[in-house]
Amino acid sequence: MTAAYGNCTPAKCMKIANVPHSGRVLYGLWVRTERHWWNGDRTVRGRRDVYIRTDGESWEVEARAGGGAGRSKIHQCPGRKSAEILAGAWMDGQGRWQVVAP
Repeated sequence: MTAAYGNCTPAKCMKIANVPHSGRVLYGLWVRTERHWWNGDRTVRGRRDVYIRTDGESWEVEARAGGGAGRSKIHQCPGRKSAEILAGAWMDGQGRWQVVAP
């Protein structure tokens, strides 16, 4: 997947959005979605997703509200374990979350 960012500079383009299982994103780096959960709510207003992604060295967790066009927060993590801990915290430890196959 190749993305066109126009005149976007790194300072303006810090959000990774709509990344498929494996894709090319900011700065030409390939990332892989390791884990993806959603809360089971099909409404745009209620949908929540949590992703763990890696490029093989660095890790990030994205918490998204409102589906693909919604808001998201991305946090860099030093490793897989810390990414899993953060993802769990963002899911509030509630059992309604469902694993989405990458």
